[in-house]
Amino acid sequence: MSCSVSVDSTVRIYNFWQLARSRPLKITLIAEIFCDAITMQILKSVPSDNGAAKDLVRISCDTFGIETDFDNLDKAIGLFGTIDSKNSIELVCVIDVDVVRCVAIQRLTPQDAKLVGFHVGANRQGHGIGRALLSAAIAEATALGITQQNLDTWSHMEAAAHL
Repeated sequence: MSCSVSVDSTVRIYNFWQLARSRPLKITLIAEIFCDAITMQILKSVPSDNGAAKDLVRISCDTFGIETDFDNLDKAIGLFGTIDSKNSIELVCVIDVDVVRCVAIQRLTPQDAKLVGFHVGANRQGHGIGRALLSAAIAEATALGITQQNLDTWSHMEAAAHL
C-alpha cells in the first residue's frame, strides 16, 4: 500500500468544488490523502452526513448479525452530525462525494474518551481508509487534551482489532 498526503492543486480544486455542491455547510478539511490510487478527504461531519453514517453502521453491523438501535445503544451515531449530538469529535471519510467511513469520539472524562461508530463499507476495506481516519480522530482528540481513547470491538471484527 502506497500512501501520501501531497495533493495536486487541480485535483484539490475539483474535489472541493464537488464537495461544496454535495455538502452545503462549511467544509472543514482535516486531511487529504492519496492511498492506493484513491483520494480521500477526512472532514468534520455536517448534518447531511447523518443518513450516510447510519447506513454505514447498519450495513456493517448486519454483516456481523448485530441489530442497530439508533435511539438507544447506537445513539452516538443516531445523532451523528446533528446539533443534538453529544460526541466531542465526528469525522467522515469522503471519496468523490460519498461518505465511506465514519467515526465519533465521546468524551467520558476530561482525559478519557471512547471511539464509537467506527465503520467502513465492505467495498472500501483494505485501502488504508480506516487507518487514515483513526489517525485523524486521534490527532483531533489529542488536540482537545484527550490522552486515553478506547475502541470497544469484538474479536471477530478482525479489521477493527488489527488497527
